[in-house]
Amino acid sequence: MKSTIGYGCLGMLLVLFIVPALSEQRIIVHLTVIHDGRKCPGPDRIKLSLRGHSATIPVRDGVFLVPPQFANADSVMVETDIEGDHIRVSQLPTVVFEYEQWILRMAERVDGDYYEWSGPTRADIPTTCILECESIHHDPGIEYFKLHCRSKNK
Repeated sequence: MKSTIGYGCLGMLLVLFIVPALSEQRIIVHLTVIHDGRKCPGPDRIKLSLRGHSATIPVRDGVFLVPPQFANADSVMVETDIEGDHIRVSQLPTVVFEYEQWILRMAERVDGDYYEWSGPTRADIPTTCILECESIHHDPGIEYFKLHCRSKNK
């Protein structure tokens, strides 16, 4: 009888302490950057912002960790610098954090092979981005076509 009570208490402790800790784990995102059809070096860091709060997160070998407070928000803004361009994607729904593989596509012009722009036809392509999100857990992936997300660093 004592061992049953002991296991019950142990089970309760696991539920009280481990389950909440698991829900606050950081999310791992693998980022690949494609510019004009070629893979290019990714950023050293990414800035995530929401409602006046921001965090600059290091990127190592294309991988960054998303803090729980950003993953649980409604939407976030992602900023980074890549190849002399400042990238700013605002109002990005946090459903993207359910996808562990991100491909950020940039181009100087539309090209059917590597930059199929499905946004407005009069878009200024050098200022646009396509964010493709893929996961082994979700099929199909999702794509976001963003206008005015690229600007030259000064």
